[in-house]
Amino acid sequence: RKEKLNFKNLTPTLLMFAIKYHLILISLQCASALSYTLQSSAPRNSRLWSTSITTSEKVLDAVNAEIPDDSSLSKMIKSLEDENDGDDDAEDRFKPLMGLYDVSYTKTVNPRDNPVGGKWTRTTGFAQKILRTRRTFQHILPLNDDTINKNGAIAQAVNIISLEALLGIVRLTVILRGDAVPLSPEERTNTTRVFQPLTSRAVKALFDPPRVVLGRTGRFVNINIGPRTSVWLDSTYCDEKLRIGMGGTSGTRFVFGRGSDD
Repeated sequence: RKEKLNFKNLTPTLLMFAIKYHLILISLQCASALSYTLQSSAPRNSRLWSTSITTSEKVLDAVNAEIPDDSSLSKMIKSLEDENDGDDDAEDRFKPLMGLYDVSYTKTVNPRDNPVGGKWTRTTGFAQKILRTRRTFQHILPLNDDTINKNGAIAQAVNIISLEALLGIVRLTVILRGDAVPLSPEERTNTTRVFQPLTSRAVKALFDPPRVVLGRTGRFVNINIGPRTSVWLDSTYCDEKLRIGMGGTSGTRFVFGRGSDD
């Protein structure tokens, strides 16, 4: 049972303290009630306190739609690419690209291309008859301190394909790690090979043979199998929310949603 505070028995100092304490409690209760009212009336997932939604946020919202609008996405991607400030040869121009990324969206020039996962994710391939694609990633990571850099690499590109079968009981992971080597100005502007002139953030990813890991720990199957490969990839835009990539020779556009480093 709560007892009422008897103000008559308090000294003037304690009385002032009690009054201030109760005023603070009343203010907090009012603020809590106002916050609850605003949250209850706000649409679900609305950005109540934002004055505007950035183009990056609009792109991420669009790629997460049940059926992405390719035409609208292309316009927004073009708008972001027009802001690109990567056309310089500063030594730290690749630093903003570092991070962990989901492959959130892919738009190919040739509908028959399957740039994310190849035979592992092709819907008409054998793998997808028994496996389901869970998630795909493309991380840009710093070089290992103990790595001997023989080819001028500035980072590691790590592609990961996570697959499963039997309602997730069976897990298969394919990891493709490669050195990211900056393209020279001559390579970036060689229009007989590249889809269009590339920015100074374009790299050549020199991938090791794929590593195939069966199960969550790879205790029984953890092997490298397959050939070495290489691709050219440009980063046409990057901020704290996403990175937009373009296949250097294919023109395929990618939206990579930035993930947490935790």
